[in-house]
Amino acid sequence: MKKTFKIGNTEYTVRDCTAICKDMEESERRKAIYVESIADSGEKSEYVIFDYEMPENEDEFRKMCKESSEWDGWYETIETVEFTEKGE
Repeated sequence: MKKTFKIGNTEYTVRDCTAICKDMEESERRKAIYVESIADSGEKSEYVIFDYEMPENEDEFRKMCKESSEWDGWYETIETVEFTEKGE
């Protein structure tokens, strides 16, 4: 599943995925959510969020954002992302 949320001037694309939490030195693939945003400057940000379900609406996404310190943006984790949607 793929959803888009806009908060302020930033648009976030949220997708279901699986990934390996390399930051915690794990080796098993886990269900996760991938979040991508592109700032006005063109800078791309990518994060993997473990232990969350796809937000149903903007309010749920905002709640997730309040806990963004739990988001994993380590490049080695990002490299393990596999999207669960067919054809992507």
